[in-house]
Amino acid sequence: AARDPGAVPPAGQPSAAHLARCDAGDAATCAAAAERLAAAGDRRQATVRARQACDGGDAAGCLTLGGLLDATGDPAGAVGAWLAACERGTPQGCTAAGRPLLHGLGVPADAPRALVLFERACQAGDARGCTALGATLDDGDRARALFQQACDGGDPDGCLAFGAAVVAADPAVAHDAWSAACDRGKGEACVQAAITGLALGHGEARTTALFDRACAAGSAVGCTNLGLRLHRGTGAWRDEVRALAAYHKGCDLGHGPACTNAGWMYAVGHGATEDDARAAALYRQGCDAGDPHGCFDLGTRLEGGEGVDRDAAAAAAAYQRACDGGDRDGCANLGRLHHLGLGVAADADGARALYDRACEGGQPIACTNAGRLYETLGQREVATARFRAACDAGDAEGCSALGE
Repeated sequence: AARDPGAVPPAGQPSAAHLARCDAGDAATCAAAAERLAAAGDRRQATVRARQACDGGDAAGCLTLGGLLDATGDPAGAVGAWLAACERGTPQGCTAAGRPLLHGLGVPADAPRALVLFERACQAGDARGCTALGATLDDGDRARALFQQACDGGDPDGCLAFGAAVVAADPAVAHDAWSAACDRGKGEACVQAAITGLALGHGEARTTALFDRACAAGSAVGCTNLGLRLHRGTGAWRDEVRALAAYHKGCDLGHGPACTNAGWMYAVGHGATEDDARAAALYRQGCDAGDPHGCFDLGTRLEGGEGVDRDAAAAAAAYQRACDGGDRDGCANLGRLHHLGLGVAADADGARALYDRACEGGQPIACTNAGRLYETLGQREVATARFRAACDAGDAEGCSALGE
């Protein structure tokens, strides 16, 4: 069977005898030599031998050549090599060539040709071709059938797609598909299997184990969820050191909430010695990775000078990012800075709008602050409504403003 473009070939340099056989025109030996050279990190010589193999009619050599050319920035050459592999009966070459043709990745886009190639690959037994074909279809029933075929054929991406296609109608079937993809090393599928399994009543320990597998497979979301469960002792013994390690891995993989959670651990000294500077750095990393709660926490650190130099203007910018991302506390704190003119120009109208936004999101102190601003405008009815919202949410000052 031909090797997939991304597979790892056998290690070790080819012998002089093998290279001599390749030079004498043995295309299969050239293909084997190319795989060994690629595994040893010698891409230049691997490309030379793969080209000899492909030119000599070896389909596996063409497949390897395509992968090497793609990795070195020659997408057109890669597609040509993969098409040669496809024409010589290797369906993986059809799938590999179809992907850049479908999306116009370094070659002119040709969607009709890509679909033909995916269909050909799928019919010839390449499960990834079935997945690629299903992803292009508007016909949901046929797409689901193709995803199932791909999953049954061993493609974890097919299992992932099949699970997503059937989860609304049959969560148990989706769970089985995601579990199959998880077993094949697909971290994202482990996360989906964990979430769906919990809803199906599979238990906390099993769910935590799946998040552990997801994290080990490189899923940032899996690492974040594992950290949460280890920190809380959900489905496993509570272990703050392991929780922090999971957050760090999730953060390194680019998941903002993992960075924010790691920052909180350092801020309070859970799982590590309390470290304000490291907490602030992780909050910044979480904010930059798109977590609005990280932006809020960064803002509080900048405003208070904890672990960083005090900087009201930078705090306002962080609160703005938090607010824009839907963090109601970020809106409330930004409103306060506008109200007091700290780090930004004093702006009562802007402060009131921000307090209103936070209040509508359920932030009780913001409701009280909004109420006080409306009182200064003589809008007692609106002020009373804000105080009532604050009081009902448990803010004593809101209740006091109502005379309660």
